[in-house]
Amino acid sequence: MRKMWMGLGVVLMVVALQVACFGQESAAEVGASTAVGLAETYVEGLIRTMVVLAATAPVKAGFWDGMFHLLQTFQEASLPMATWFLNTDGSYSTVDKGPASANLSDRAYFPVVMSGQIATGYFVVSRSTGKASMVTAVPVSSDGQVVGALGVSLFLESFSLAIAEDLSLPAGFVFYAATPDGEIALHSDPALIQADVSEAGVIAGETATKASVLFGWTFGVGPAE
Repeated sequence: MRKMWMGLGVVLMVVALQVACFGQESAAEVGASTAVGLAETYVEGLIRTMVVLAATAPVKAGFWDGMFHLLQTFQEASLPMATWFLNTDGSYSTVDKGPASANLSDRAYFPVVMSGQIATGYFVVSRSTGKASMVTAVPVSSDGQVVGALGVSLFLESFSLAIAEDLSLPAGFVFYAATPDGEIALHSDPALIQADVSEAGVIAGETATKASVLFGWTFGVGPAE
């Protein structure tokens, strides 16, 4: 489950060395920077793999049976997530359930990825699993035209626990990430996912925050209330 996550703890060591050398950052500031680094590094790795997959002949052909085993292998090597192929009409198929009855054309990321751009940082409740997830999708092009998209819905409970494990924060500290709408997307206590950021349970005056350019989320680390 954690094959693609292992090794990202190197980010922790890099930040720790920076603090040891320059010595001015608080534990909360180091934690917030490291949380952003861990999350972004992992998702950037997913995106790189997805771009490669999107360029393969089976995916470009848009034939689900032809691409299924490629996507299944990708999903099994990652943190828990749903992997799917999205057609230009909004219909889609997932590795776990095959063709879905729902349609994704009303999702905010749909016009973004169908315009040929990579979409990430979209906080949703997955229609195929019912789980709070972060969507990342890359366009699939053939002969210069977008013919679909390859997407993943990364389950935020498992993602939160993986980040919390690698952060190894001091006792009594918690981390969280909030969307621009103020909804908790990641938290040391996954039960707080989808709560308002005001319920993050940290002491505001002692909490450090850092924005993620990749996700558009604000990460915070601080002592628990």
